[in-house]
Amino acid sequence: MLEPFEGQHLSGMDFYADADLVKLFKLIEREGLSISVHAIGDKAVRRALNAFEELHALQNSHRAKRLAHRIEHAQTIHDSDVGRFAALGVVASMQPVHIRADIAPAQRLLGTRTDRLYRFQSLCACGATLIFGSDAPVETPNVLEGLRYAVARCDVQGQVWHAQERLALQDALKAYTSTPREIIGACRGVLQVGSEADLVLLSENIFQMPAQSLTQTQVLATILDGEVVHSIL
Repeated sequence: MLEPFEGQHLSGMDFYADADLVKLFKLIEREGLSISVHAIGDKAVRRALNAFEELHALQNSHRAKRLAHRIEHAQTIHDSDVGRFAALGVVASMQPVHIRADIAPAQRLLGTRTDRLYRFQSLCACGATLIFGSDAPVETPNVLEGLRYAVARCDVQGQVWHAQERLALQDALKAYTSTPREIIGACRGVLQVGSEADLVLLSENIFQMPAQSLTQTQVLATILDGEVVHSIL
């Protein structure tokens, strides 16, 4: 973390020196691979962005083809770093469902800094590329759970947590579907001619129900590449 945890002098551990991180990034990119770096605290996110910034400068000087690099989790982001995701072309790969377990410890350990957590709307407003996942098996792979926390951002008692970072349902769905498709160039993630027929049939129109109730929706059927692999119809 950039500052110590509340009531402590501890702020986390450094696993890599900045110079070593940049060396690793350069090595990975020379192999033609996209970089995925795990960063949760605001200092970890900043150091990852700093390394990407140095890589970005190198790409520009050599006019290299830019790969879709990403920061995995990116759960805590300082105000001054939010806009850097878009500026550097770094993807924010986040897991909204983690909010459920993080609210209580975050309030205890971060105090007034909890507004730096899960900055979905701030990232979107700055033009950053945002994709969502589940981090399963750490959390449930249920996308409806993730949508609930991305859109409603409320705890199990229904208390909204930093409402300014709530996403519109359409934007949250894109983060789970069409945006990842654009990044990896796969023929999936959207329903259109030429794409793989991967889809689910839901019991409710999720655009016509309260966000807090999304998890009450049932998956009636799942179709994978045109084949029905699950059905309760």
